[in-house]
Amino acid sequence: MIKSEILNIADGKWLALFTNTHGYTAEQVWEVLTDEEYVKKWHPELRTHELHDGGNLIFDFGNGKIHKLPIREFKEGKVYGFDWYGSYIRFEIKEGGQLLMTFKVNEVDEQSLQDLTGWTMINEAIDATLHGENFTVDKEKAGKIRKEYEREMKL
Repeated sequence: MIKSEILNIADGKWLALFTNTHGYTAEQVWEVLTDEEYVKKWHPELRTHELHDGGNLIFDFGNGKIHKLPIREFKEGKVYGFDWYGSYIRFEIKEGGQLLMTFKVNEVDEQSLQDLTGWTMINEAIDATLHGENFTVDKEKAGKIRKEYEREMKL
């Protein structure tokens, strides 16, 4: 089960919280978040290149171009957070394997709105991966989510 909420934390800054309670162990959740083969299932362009404090993730555009995403926070088996094109994404595994994903929007614009919508769908893809299922983005659902964010964030 995924619970989500979006909070206005400061003038122009927002925090989206996604809590995923699914019945898997912390170790299983960590593996899905960090093992390259699992990561490709929930975000095909993302690579866990240097997954450690001070390391980075790689966004592979698929055309030979890559972009490094600095890891700002890392605790093995528990937490990692990284920069995402002006925003910040953080995964935290709570007691009992519960996954808390946060997406901090530092500036609301078209790109951050698109990214927030995308990461909302990716959270569902992570859940599907945990359950051993394939995930396909429902574009109609994504469009509705985006409109809801636009309304909430008054964009």
